[in-house]
Amino acid sequence: MLNTVRATVTPSGNIVFDEAVHLVRPTAVLVTLLEDAVIEPSAAAEDPLSWPLTEAEKQVWDDFPEFRKQHPLSLDSMEPGE
Repeated sequence: MLNTVRATVTPSGNIVFDEAVHLVRPTAVLVTLLEDAVIEPSAAAEDPLSWPLTEAEKQVWDDFPEFRKQHPLSLDSMEPGE
């Protein structure tokens, strides 16, 4: 039987399970360590809309209105618009 239980490994090496685990006999345990993503507050506070665009990105946005005119698409369907 395979069960997945979330746990945290402390710096001292102890494993702390997020829910109660009751083992009634010796059990093999497979541990996969997942590194938590840490987002720096300054990076999260920065508004992505304020990021500068490259020349290629600017060109895409400049060409977009004409592209939409040439390639209409209905929002309720993946079929080309009329």
